[in-house]
Amino acid sequence: MRKIFPESGGELDLLGLAEAYAYPRARWLRANFVASADGAAYVDGRSGGLSSDGDMQIFGILRVLADVVLVGAGTARVEEYKPARRRPSLADLREGRPETATIALVTRTLGLNLTSALFTETPPDARTIVITSAASDPGLREAAATQKRGVEVRLLPPQIASIFSRKSAALSMLPCSTCHMP
Repeated sequence: MRKIFPESGGELDLLGLAEAYAYPRARWLRANFVASADGAAYVDGRSGGLSSDGDMQIFGILRVLADVVLVGAGTARVEEYKPARRRPSLADLREGRPETATIALVTRTLGLNLTSALFTETPPDARTIVITSAASDPGLREAAATQKRGVEVRLLPPQIASIFSRKSAALSMLPCSTCHMP
């Protein structure tokens, strides 16, 4: 992978990529996803069909840099999301923070597989956060919150939850987003 803007350069290694994608200040939000030339965000139901090795390398770097990775529940199911991986070679980039980013899962229905790795293999310092609405099933919220590793369940305020109760275009932006929040 080469940097071409603002000036071109040679091949970038992982640390060079991390420097190129470093956050410019303490509070920062970044969205990242892959799309085809015609705007499609997936092939055969999965975003992986659009991703090149370079895309995956950048996605991995962004996960190392992020504090929280925001993902829609449908994408997490289809892509079989797991907790973010520890990357010992890039551990210095997470100095002063947990070893991995937390995964925050947005779901209207809580139709989740609570036995999947995303819930059962999370490190104690990076528990999965489930973001849902008060309209979701209280029993499912309780089941998620009492997982062995502890899942944090957060309810959206009603005015925001109403946006997610509609199948809106905004939800299509969630699947591959990453964010960095203090």
